[in-house]
Amino acid sequence: FFEKPPLVYWAQIIGYKIFGVGPWGARILNAGAALALLFALFRFARPALGSRGAWLTAIILGTSLEYFALARVTLTDTFLSLWFVLCFGWFHRARVQFDRDGGGHRAFWLACTAAGLATLTKGAIGILLPAATAVTLMVIERRARPVLSWRWFVPGALILLGLGLSWYVALGFTHPEGFGFMKELFLEHHVGRFLEPMQGHSGPFFYYLPVLLVGFLPWSPFAVGAVVRAARQQIPARERASFVQVFLIFAAWTLLLFSAAGTKLPNYVAPLLPALAVAVAERFDARWGAAPSNSERRGTVLLAGIFGALALIFAGLPIVIANLRSIIGDKVEKEPGLLEPIALGLLPAATALVLAGGSHPALARAASEDRAAYPDRRRDDGTVSVPARHGLAPHLRQDCPGAAQRRGAHRRPGVATR
Repeated sequence: FFEKPPLVYWAQIIGYKIFGVGPWGARILNAGAALALLFALFRFARPALGSRGAWLTAIILGTSLEYFALARVTLTDTFLSLWFVLCFGWFHRARVQFDRDGGGHRAFWLACTAAGLATLTKGAIGILLPAATAVTLMVIERRARPVLSWRWFVPGALILLGLGLSWYVALGFTHPEGFGFMKELFLEHHVGRFLEPMQGHSGPFFYYLPVLLVGFLPWSPFAVGAVVRAARQQIPARERASFVQVFLIFAAWTLLLFSAAGTKLPNYVAPLLPALAVAVAERFDARWGAAPSNSERRGTVLLAGIFGALALIFAGLPIVIANLRSIIGDKVEKEPGLLEPIALGLLPAATALVLAGGSHPALARAASEDRAAYPDRRRDDGTVSVPARHGLAPHLRQDCPGAAQRRGAHRRPGVATR
């Protein structure tokens, strides 16, 4: 069975040895990897974003929908995301150390070690995505150093290839069929999955945009503004901007690669979630205590709309399940498990109520943010300046000369005005 490299299988075997064969044994190390990822991201983000930014990064990632779901199942994606966070966290730290004192090579070697573990987890992308990210940074900054210096590149390449290819080489020399397994592993499950859809898992090029919209909830409405802020180079501090840039360049290559692939599954873009968490946390931290921007208010309203839509979906779920045969038609015969009765009880109704209740605070927050952004301006006579409500130019809110005297001339004596 050579569909995937061995690291996740090794983790499951270790779990079985400790907890026995069962759900706990299969999932415990995957859950541990998810917790370790949050800790690692916090530690790497703290020097660049500060304590508050680092806490925001970990909280945003840990509460995102897809990340929480993947932490509870055994797939390659949680381990892969952990190795990539370690890889680019150490890579950023190496670049910072090089700019400060000319060092950083040891941190780069650790980044290559993490990339080697990614290769043992999911194959060639453990090498391709870090390499593409590093080359892109060199092109943007127009400098090949320090990555291509001998103290960085030669030991780093040996570590990456030696660790990443170790199992493949050892198996090739010890397996009865030699390196014949490489045909199934690379040609079928690497090249084949990229060129053609396998097992019916296909989708359009933009397949992962709605996946990220749902998978990164409740933070996805704020992701676009955060990415645009970083892309426009609006982050002032250099180390802060560099940290976000490294993760977003990696995220861009990951999204492009898997969008171009023929085989698509929602969990394939899990490594993007830490990068999005970094970008959103940086923006939240930068604007902490400031008046909300238009995009932030729109994001809050969009979030309320998403919660409301999900509430309607869960409320209608029992009706859909009861009429599943008539909705799907003959295709349901191919999946007989769909015809088995599902006892949902009060779960859909309770979930719908929770989501509907979550949409109300979001709308209330948007309204309060709007009042904070456009406060009423009151004149000396107590009347409200309407243009201040709509953000018009300050000179439109000023009275013309003599206006106060004319208003006073028309007032009846002894009548208080409001």
